[in-house]
Amino acid sequence: MAIALLAAGASALPQIRPWEYFNELAGGSANGYRYFIDDSVDLGQRTKEFTQFARRELQPKGVRPSCWYWDSGDEFKARGVDCFGSDPQHDQPIEETCERTGTIFLGPIDFSPSRYWDRPALRQTTPVARFGNAFVFRGTFYLPGHAAAVMYWRGIAKLYLQKPDEAAAEKAFLRSVELDPTAYFVYIQLGNLYLKRGDQERALRAYSDALKFAGNDSHFHSQIQEQIQRVSAENLANIAPLRDPYME
Repeated sequence: MAIALLAAGASALPQIRPWEYFNELAGGSANGYRYFIDDSVDLGQRTKEFTQFARRELQPKGVRPSCWYWDSGDEFKARGVDCFGSDPQHDQPIEETCERTGTIFLGPIDFSPSRYWDRPALRQTTPVARFGNAFVFRGTFYLPGHAAAVMYWRGIAKLYLQKPDEAAAEKAFLRSVELDPTAYFVYIQLGNLYLKRGDQERALRAYSDALKFAGNDSHFHSQIQEQIQRVSAENLANIAPLRDPYME
């Protein structure tokens, strides 16, 4: 036990954030670090290392990384890293495609197995660099789940503008479920839009799709089923929209 603690300390103490390396004991196998997800160590704590990598390896070549590392967008910008997505006119059409080529900054939460928006192509690839619990991937990847997530958040952004653009939000949500139909809460957003519009047929179809992909959450199953029953039988103007659990 003492030898194990000394080995962990030897690898951790030279780092600025030694507490991040507890996964060397808790992670299990040699690849445990790839799947060890913990909010306390994943909230942007390696942005500085990514920035140094970008300045050293990418900026001299004019390469913009995709910065998917959790909750670090503003900090990357402040540190002078021009991330892919900063040019809406050029980048947005590419963001909604399934195939992505380039350099990606991310944490294990972005490629660990997920019931929706999964990114198996990244799990099958060896990262070109690692900074504690953060990774750099480079190559061409087939990532429909990631594109679906991008389109969901684009729809949310359109829906919660000071002047909401519901048509643009609907278009984004439809593209999201086309790319990956497993994210049931996207159907809830579509159902709520059709409910507000008074389109009973489409609202029922969207809520039914949400029920189909909702998984084993019996509590939420009952809420969706109740919403379907009310939309089928009541005046739509008297029905409140169904909450999107992903927004909580």
